[in-house]
This record gives sequence, structure tokens and C-alpha cells, in this order.
Amino acid sequence: MAEGATSLKGLRAQMVAAAEAQAEERRGQTGTSPLPAASPTGSNTRTGARPVLDGATLRIDDRLRVAKERREEQDKQHAARETQILEREKKAKLLYEKQMEERQRKLEEQRKKEEQRRSAVEEKRKQKMVEEKEHYEAVMLRSLERSQRLEQRQKRWSWGGAVTVESDSKTGKEHKYYIYFIIS
Repeated sequence: MAEGATSLKGLRAQMVAAAEAQAEERRGQTGTSPLPAASPTGSNTRTGARPVLDGATLRIDDRLRVAKERREEQDKQHAARETQILEREKKAKLLYEKQMEERQRKLEEQRKKEEQRRSAVEEKRKQKMVEEKEHYEAVMLRSLERSQRLEQRQKRWSWGGAVTVESDSKTGKEHKYYIYFIIS
């Protein structure tokens, strides 16, 4: 068998060729010859009285080698799968972290907008209160000015003031005094 073959199909083909060669040797041998003929593939076989044992030994060695190669191939595939899984996990973790950062950023932006809106509403409310206070003060000032003008007019047009009503607390009667107005 060729030592350089590594694929399973190549190994199977070699094993089939070796088995056919052994079968051909058995057919060609006479029952009196204790030594088997050399195998055409050039593999080392034990010299013994029965060539069947040599073929069995060859088959066992081939099976062991094939099993070892299969295990190595499975180990490589397993390592490749593990690497892929680790890469997927790493990508998923990065994606999750990115999503969480994005969510935190959006929440922070939303919180800032809400804070700005609240402060704008509070500022507007304060401004409205100031305007209402100014309006109230202006109304009170106008009302006070009007009442002062009316008082001044009344003083200007009357000498003694308006009609006054006095009540006598002892008798319970009211006395009315009329004051005449003089227009000047």
C-alpha cells in the first residue's frame, strides 16, 4: 500500500487492491509451500505458515490507521465547530452590547428631552405668573388712581363733603344732615 494516501476513498481502494492481491496469492499457491509470495503492493508482511494471518494482520493495521485518521478528522471538525461557535458567541455578545449602548443612548436622549420640556413648561409658567402679577398690579394701580381722582373730584365739587348719616346710639334714631354743594 502507498503510505502517502490520506483520503478515506484512497485508503479503501488500496485496501480492496491489497485484499484482491492476497486472494490471488492464495489461489496461486500450492498447499505445500509454507512461505507466501511477496505482495504486489510492497507492504511488509510476516512470514509464517499461514498467509491468512498475514492478511488479518494487514487488515488490522489498515483498520487502526483508518480509525486513527478518522478520529483526527473528527477532532479537526470538532475544533472547527468550536471555533465557529466561539466566533458566533463573540459576535452575538458584541451585537448585544451595541444594542444595549444604543438603548442607553436613546433613553438618555429621551430623558434630556423630557427635562428640557419640563424646564420650558416651568419657565413658561413662571413667565405667565410674572405677566399676571404685572397685569394685576397695573389694574390695581389704575383702580387706585381712579378712586383718587374721584375723591379729588368730590373734594373739588363739595365744601363739606357728602351727605352723612349719624345714628344716635341711645335712641336708635338716625339723623340726616344735608349739606349744600357749592359749585365754584
